[in-house]
Amino acid sequence: MPAPATLELLRDFPVYSSGIETELVTPTGAAIIRDLVSDFSMPAARWQQIGYGAGTKELSQPNVLRVLVGESIAHFESDETVVIETEIDDMNPELFPYVQQKLFDQGAKSVSAQSILMKKGRPGLLVRVLCDAPSVDKLCEILFRETTTLGAIYYSVQRKKLARKILEIHTQYGPVRVKLGLLGSEIINIAPEYEDCKKLAQEQGIALKEVYRVALEAARNLQ
Repeated sequence: MPAPATLELLRDFPVYSSGIETELVTPTGAAIIRDLVSDFSMPAARWQQIGYGAGTKELSQPNVLRVLVGESIAHFESDETVVIETEIDDMNPELFPYVQQKLFDQGAKSVSAQSILMKKGRPGLLVRVLCDAPSVDKLCEILFRETTTLGAIYYSVQRKKLARKILEIHTQYGPVRVKLGLLGSEIINIAPEYEDCKKLAQEQGIALKEVYRVALEAARNLQ
């Protein structure tokens, strides 16, 4: 236990054993969890409905399940990420876009470069990469192989972020994906996907800012 199908459905999900040697999660239950759940912590919420169910197996603990239905009152989502930083003052800046893309391809969440003044008054770049902890080594290797840096620092940080949703909306010029930033159930940020707008502008010979404006207006009408 668990059954192979259940274990496969729960791949990459946090699991633990309670020590009970019988099936507690079926493949059907695991499939429901995989489809519906993205966060495994108990959120701050106003609970509106509470339901209980009981199984027929005799276990060493109560064989019951409780389901809570409510509305989240947390304003932000939280997670932990890792920051990698390195300072570079002797690299051709034309190389940076290539390095940036390689970092993204290997799992970086964000890659940025900031102009800084280094020792002896030399201008340089502070390269900052956000990633998950398992990606640190391979991203550092890319920095070492593709830039002139000799070292990098990394540290864990807590991050607050808006809930995000991506929708495809239909405009007079064609479909455009739009990213929504949600504060609870309120839409407070709207960002049309640049590449979609660029593609439609090039195909139809119209200004990119016009496609962007129409997509933004269509998204605002969803509220």
